[in-house]
Amino acid sequence: MILRRLLIFVVLLQILPLAACSEPSSPAPAVTKPFDAMAALAASTSGIDTGSYRFVVNAKDVITRGLLHAPSGTADLTSLETTKDARAWHRARIVGGKRYLKTELQGGKWDDLLGRLEELEEALGPTRKKQAAAVREVHDFASGKYWRPPVVVASTPTTGPNFTDPDAVGMKRLLSRVRTAQGSPVIVHGTLDATGLAEDPTMIGAMARRYPLSGAVHAMPFRATLDSHDRIHTVNVMVPGSAEPWTIEANDYGGVRAQVPPAADEVRKPSALAQKLLGDGGLAT
Repeated sequence: MILRRLLIFVVLLQILPLAACSEPSSPAPAVTKPFDAMAALAASTSGIDTGSYRFVVNAKDVITRGLLHAPSGTADLTSLETTKDARAWHRARIVGGKRYLKTELQGGKWDDLLGRLEELEEALGPTRKKQAAAVREVHDFASGKYWRPPVVVASTPTTGPNFTDPDAVGMKRLLSRVRTAQGSPVIVHGTLDATGLAEDPTMIGAMARRYPLSGAVHAMPFRATLDSHDRIHTVNVMVPGSAEPWTIEANDYGGVRAQVPPAADEVRKPSALAQKLLGDGGLAT
């Protein structure tokens, strides 16, 4: 009996040190997938798909800022055009398939308009008074006091975007043109093919019609930034022959509400003279 117990004790002595020294096995190292820039850009347009966001389209002497609510087909956008001695703000409100437009002009001859108006209104005689009334109307429209009556908005490559389309700005279509991409989850750069971009019925397409592209349009460099939710925020496109890039920005996804028509007392039909002087609204159309 004693020998049997001694044998068991010896066997335990041989096993226990091994058990005491053994360690749990380490987990296998995690495999890190390389960043797929093309896939990230494709997924980044989820915010665009909501059709509810704010945007900026900037190129050369025109910058357009606005908001889109595609579910209701409404939008509000302001286009600033800058020339050597003047600036023009064209604001468009899109509601019910119609566009309301107002304009504000500054600089150059427009700065002299008010002085001329005061001079005419102080003058005597029916002819001067008639002239003063005509100048007053032009001034009221050129100062952004009134909206012009609504006109039907058509969506073709020559008339403008379809504001019921979540991609009315054209950001998603632009990213679909990317041919090479690399970078990080925050910044992606590469090249895109802008061939036929002017045919897109979007605001970016309108920009390409205003500033026709030439040169190596099939491989235009771009730089994109994504927000903290991996959604597209900004795209800068390097345009051949231009020192400044085109910049397109989108943000506040899902935060835009449907727009409503301007108040009735803010809408007035301009004279033919005022209409001619005010222009057609630039990219705000």
